[in-house]
Amino acid sequence: MNSIPTFVASTTLSDAEWNATIIRDVSADVPRLKQQHDLLVMGSGRLVHALREHDLVDEYEAWIHPILLGAGKRLFEESTGMTTLALRETKTSANGITVLTFRSRTLTSGGARSGRAPLPISARACEPQRDLISRA
Repeated sequence: MNSIPTFVASTTLSDAEWNATIIRDVSADVPRLKQQHDLLVMGSGRLVHALREHDLVDEYEAWIHPILLGAGKRLFEESTGMTTLALRETKTSANGITVLTFRSRTLTSGGARSGRAPLPISARACEPQRDLISRA
């Protein structure tokens, strides 16, 4: 992990102890980073929500595990707008895990995507311990 550019979104972390850049303002820093890197968000519902609210997610990847639980967290928080998705790819593993990849067709309340070249950022629905963006 230390050999690839890593970006950590945090409002409380003062210093990264590994090869990482701290992102303090998602709406200002991420568009600049998208021009330089393909970005991948590993988990963090709060970070994905902030990126979605600023129309910064181009692709969503959802992993569906063949397990039913009696309770759990919502996949997405309430939002001010709607995002229309187009299914791009489906993969199923031998043990039944299905991975759905969706491309964002319309943005949230900021407007439609038409006329804009897609910028690469993917969001995966999982929950590691830190809000982590790394090069895909």
